[in-house]
Amino acid sequence: MDDSLTVRMDLFQAFRGAGYEVLLAASIAEARRLAFEGSVELVVLDVMLPDGDGIDLLSELKQEAATAHVPVILLSSEDEIRHRISGFERGADEYLGKPYSTERVLRRARELLGERAPPRLVPTILVIDDSPTFAHALTAALEASGYRVEIAPTGELGLTRALELRPDAVIVDGVLPRMDGAAVVRALRLDPATEHVPCLFLTASGGGATEVTALEAGADAFARKEQGTELILERLAALLRVAEGSRRAMSTRSGGPRRILLLTESNTLTEWITRLLREDGHDVLRAQSEDEAFELLTLQAPDCMLLEPLPEAGAASRLCRRLRALPLLSGTPIVVLSSGGDGMKQVIDAGADDWVPREADKPGGGPLSQSD
Repeated sequence: MDDSLTVRMDLFQAFRGAGYEVLLAASIAEARRLAFEGSVELVVLDVMLPDGDGIDLLSELKQEAATAHVPVILLSSEDEIRHRISGFERGADEYLGKPYSTERVLRRARELLGERAPPRLVPTILVIDDSPTFAHALTAALEASGYRVEIAPTGELGLTRALELRPDAVIVDGVLPRMDGAAVVRALRLDPATEHVPCLFLTASGGGATEVTALEAGADAFARKEQGTELILERLAALLRVAEGSRRAMSTRSGGPRRILLLTESNTLTEWITRLLREDGHDVLRAQSEDEAFELLTLQAPDCMLLEPLPEAGAASRLCRRLRALPLLSGTPIVVLSSGGDGMKQVIDAGADDWVPREADKPGGGPLSQSD
C-alpha cells in the first residue's frame, strides 16, 4: 500500500519473486477495501498516502477483529523518531525508513509470518535462446536433471522474465536478434535485482573473441554449444554451488542492511552520516535527544548505535553505561563520536565498542568540526 508506482512495482516484483501473492493499493480507500474484503496475511503500509494517514489505517486494522492479528510493516520517509514511536504505539510490527532495502523488507516479512526464507527445492533456470530446436533440447536435459526451466526467445524478453522470475541462474546464447547475449549480461549486471544472478554464456565454435567479450560483460562462465548439454549441465551446477556458497557467506558476515540509531548534536553532521549510511542501504533512526532515543529503544532495537554525547566531562561515559544497562543492547555495537570531555579509555570502559575523535577527517573533506 503505497502511492509511489516505483515503490509498488519494486515490492511487487520482490514479493512475487519470493513466491508470494501480492495485492497492490495506491490509496487509503483501495487499501481499506483490499484489507477488509480479502484475506491478507501481511500488510506493507506507507505512512503518507494521498487520501489519508497510513497510521490511521493501521489503527483501523488493529481495531477490527478480522485484521487485528495481521502483521503490519510501516514504510516512511519521515526521519523523526516520534513518527516511529507513534507507529509502534498504534500497533505496527515493524517500521522501516525510506529509502528501504527490499532484502530487509522480505526478511522481516518472513519473520513476521513465522517463516524462514523458503528454500527453492527446484532451482529455476532461465534460458535465453532464439533457436527452438536447441532450446527444446536444452530444456529436456535441464528438466531431466531436476531443474525448472523458463525460455525467452529474445534478449529483451529475457530481461523482463529475469525481473519477474528472479531465476537461480540464466543461460544466454551469445547470438540473439537485435540485442546480443553480451548486452543481455551487461543489463542483468546493472540491475540490482539481477546483478548477482549467475550467468552461463553459450557460444558457437571458434568463438574465442565472443567468450572474452562475454566475460568482460560480466558472465560467470561460458560453454560452447557443440560441446553438448552434458558440459552445459556441469558448468551450471558449478555456478549454482559457487552462488549458494557466496550467499551463505554474505548472510553470515553481514546479515544484510542494518538498522542504525544515530544520536548527534550537529544537524549537518547528522545529514552527512545519514546520507552515507542510506547509500549503503541501511535504515537510519535519528534521535534528537537522549530521552527520545531511550523511548524508541523500548520499542525497536537497532543493530548499531552511533552517538555524539554532550561535550562536558563524563557525558559520554554516563550515556554508554545507561545504554549498557538495557538488556536488549547487551550485544549491540556502540560507537562514540567525541569532541572532548571523556577520552577513549573512559568511554570503552563504560561500554562503548569504539571511540572516534570529533576532529577525525571525513572522506574528501576537512575535520568533523561543529561547523559540519
